[in-house]
Amino acid sequence: MLRNITFTLIRCNYVMSNYPWYKMRKGPKWMTGSDDSILEVLQETDCALSMKGIEVNSELLGTRIPYPTIQRRIPQLVQSGLLKQLDKYGTWYIITEEGSAYLSGDHIPPELDE
Repeated sequence: MLRNITFTLIRCNYVMSNYPWYKMRKGPKWMTGSDDSILEVLQETDCALSMKGIEVNSELLGTRIPYPTIQRRIPQLVQSGLLKQLDKYGTWYIITEEGSAYLSGDHIPPELDE
């Protein structure tokens, strides 16, 4: 029985490591899985998006992020420097170099003041 459990765990790790989007990222306590998903949508689309645009594109990419979650999480991502807010033509967001570095595992965002 123990041999089967070990095999299953090894197989799961092997299978999941074949997917480039599957990474164990180290982040601060304030970050959630939704934050990773928001950053991934902005990196995947490679353009500036509104909050509604993030919601729509997340659904098109197969990861549905509810609009209220996006509204709640975007301010923390902007404050941490992972996203940049563009206000020239309304409120649009782009991923920063720090945000991309976080997704690739090369950057750990700072803790935020409460």
